[in-house]
Amino acid sequence: MGQSVLVVEDNELNRRLFTHVLSLDGYTVLEASDGIDGLRIARQKRPDLILLDMELPRLAGLDVARRLRADADLGATPILAISAFISDQAAREARLAGCVDYLRKPVGPAEMLAAVRRVIEGAALSVES
Repeated sequence: MGQSVLVVEDNELNRRLFTHVLSLDGYTVLEASDGIDGLRIARQKRPDLILLDMELPRLAGLDVARRLRADADLGATPILAISAFISDQAAREARLAGCVDYLRKPVGPAEMLAAVRRVIEGAALSVES
């Protein structure tokens, strides 16, 4: 595949699980445990997709998404939000901040992987069009 995914997740167990599943599927996985490091790594490595927890230390996921959307180099990078907030309002806020989809925790490995594939394939199709 060759695509890279940045996993920004403060829960170490979740981050390890997502990283493991994505790696097994052939993705190059980058990791960050807070919003500031997530932004830094995104700017340095320019991943193909960002898997972003909404509740992060140092800088909340919504703020990370907004900053990424405002960045000339990263503004088109797809962001897949993950959150324990189950309300429709939380999902709307994530989409307004620039996230392409919203997964509610607990999210299983198969569901997460399917969403990543869907977003990356959709991004590839839009580039080819």
